[in-house]
Amino acid sequence: MGIGSWFTKAHIAVYQKTDGKLGGNLFGNPILLLHSVGRKSGKAYISPLTYVQEGSDYVIIGSNGGQDRHPGWYYNLQAQPETAVQVNGELVPVLAHLAEGNKREMLWQKICSKHPQYPKYQAKTARPIPLFVLTPLS
Repeated sequence: MGIGSWFTKAHIAVYQKTDGKLGGNLFGNPILLLHSVGRKSGKAYISPLTYVQEGSDYVIIGSNGGQDRHPGWYYNLQAQPETAVQVNGELVPVLAHLAEGNKREMLWQKICSKHPQYPKYQAKTARPIPLFVLTPLS
């Protein structure tokens, strides 16, 4: 197991055990835990992700560190958009959709103003970094 995989598993465990009191903010970035199901494997996944709040919605960023491919959860959300996120101690059922057009541009500007790493990630790849809006199902 690589250091990144080990760190991610430890981060998820600590986040869940402490209801996000530890791991809910990493390097100044708010973190949620995205639950998704593998589109091919059917396996349950949990991904710690930076997010931005937009009203009652959560916006997650598919930067994949500026790599030329989308993160795995991107494809899982497209295949099964109804899922859940853990935000601190609360498990929230959500419906995911890809932000497009003017909405995406407005959200991208908001994200970049709060999180300076994202313009750097965008500069590393030719693909537009996708943004998913997660709307609570309540």
